Amino acid sequence: MNIVICDDDAHIIATLKSRILPLLDTLYPNHHLLDFSSGNDLLVWYTQNQEDIDILYIDIEMPGHTGLSVVKKLRQAGSSCIVIFVSSYESYVFSALDYSILHYLLKPLDIEKIDAVTKRALDTYKADHQDIEVISKGKHILLSVSTIIYVESKLRKVFIHTTEGSYPVNMKIGQLEEQLSPYSFVRTHKSYLVNLAMVIGYEGCTFMLTRGYRAEIGHARRSDIIDSYNAYLRKKLI
Repeated sequence: MNIVICDDDAHIIATLKSRILPLLDTLYPNHHLLDFSSGNDLLVWYTQNQEDIDILYIDIEMPGHTGLSVVKKLRQAGSSCIVIFVSSYESYVFSALDYSILHYLLKPLDIEKIDAVTKRALDTYKADHQDIEVISKGKHILLSVSTIIYVESKLRKVFIHTTEGSYPVNMKIGQLEEQLSPYSFVRTHKSYLVNLAMVIGYEGCTFMLTRGYRAEIGHARRSDIIDSYNAYLRKKLI
């Protein structure tokens, strides 16, 4: 597990580390915790090492790359890291929601809030690192739930679209819905099963998903589906 803290305030980094490390040492003794004082340094490390980030605590206002621009680049590079923005300003909260974040911590930091959010992040990490076994092109393969963008039923075939590629599978979309519904997947249409964590917005009866994918929202259930999506977003801010 790779956990990264990025903030230009050394005191904030120290405070976060003092709360995060005891939990990590107990639950994930083989963790790696890195800290950076600028978004530029973080992006250089990420590019050079090609290591994914599992949980990211990042300030928004920093010299050079802002936290928002860093997370945008990470998402464009395919990172599905759990993001916790840290900021002194509430005004960025709606912009932050565009990047599928877990939480938005306000400065000055509240110790109890740090602990609660960190536990949520670790619970999310554990849930996201669940695998499902499917048969694709005659081979049994394991797919990480956290990499699945959406499932599509097309021309009597079912495809699982992930951040690592698309897989035709010998399953019905309803069977996959049963397996994936505990992980914030929603049946948006008879032909689509969507991972809400991969939704970047919606327009009319279409969800815009990461990697440029789109998924149709059924007209009859549009209101309920959008309510489910908004409830998912609100839950991330609790």
